[in-house]
Amino acid sequence: MPLGTIFSTLQIIKFNKTDTYYMAKCELYQDVKEEWRWRRVAKNGDIEAHSTQGFETEEDARKDGKECKECTSYLRKFY
Repeated sequence: MPLGTIFSTLQIIKFNKTDTYYMAKCELYQDVKEEWRWRRVAKNGDIEAHSTQGFETEEDARKDGKECKECTSYLRKFY
């Protein structure tokens, strides 16, 4: 196999690995009952994890996400 072909193959593999490992976005939002919830959203928009209950305060929802080790920081808030 020519060296150029091997190098191209390695670039593709490296690109796919980089594309797979990314920082998911964690969001805080209020549901229809006006309770606070968190969710972790993948790069493609799929929800990977979410709170299983609503919280009275934004801070309680934030703490729950951190305690579950699903969300360590939040990038957006939806009201």
